[in-house]
Amino acid sequence: MRLEYMIWRVGERLGVMRHEQIENHGSFDIVELAQVWPNGSPSPVAPLSEIAGSMRRSTAAAPDVPVAAGVMMVAAYGALFAGFPLLIAHDGSSAFAIAMGAFYLFMFFGIPFLFFKVEGDTTRRPELSTFLERGMHTATGHISGKAALAQMLAVPVLLAFGVLAIGLLFVLL
Repeated sequence: MRLEYMIWRVGERLGVMRHEQIENHGSFDIVELAQVWPNGSPSPVAPLSEIAGSMRRSTAAAPDVPVAAGVMMVAAYGALFAGFPLLIAHDGSSAFAIAMGAFYLFMFFGIPFLFFKVEGDTTRRPELSTFLERGMHTATGHISGKAALAQMLAVPVLLAFGVLAIGLLFVLL
């Protein structure tokens, strides 16, 4: 028994999506990937010298995002983390939690830092003013530069204000 679902877009039928079950061999077809990807004909095999040459070049880690946006994110998370020992940690009981937070913050920015160090060509990265004018393309479409920057900074900035408010309430009350 094959379960089939109709795929529709407004006003037109696009095709049929089959529900495939691994244990039921009659519900799916076995195909060679090289024969159907991407255009239905067997794809030629590239010589090893071409493959090895292309593997040496690294791709841009974040070609659409300016360096200034990353600096702003580091500053926002730095302000958030600086608020912990200054406003909340009044005794030694929270030292371990702050140390773990420092470790996670280090890893949060350490991995992208390594990606940017491996990146070869950084000339594609725009300036902040160009980024704010042009915006960037995402998986869901185009977004303005201001909206993208607001999405990048909303969480750390609001969390930093929250830590500030909690710390001030703790100190004042």
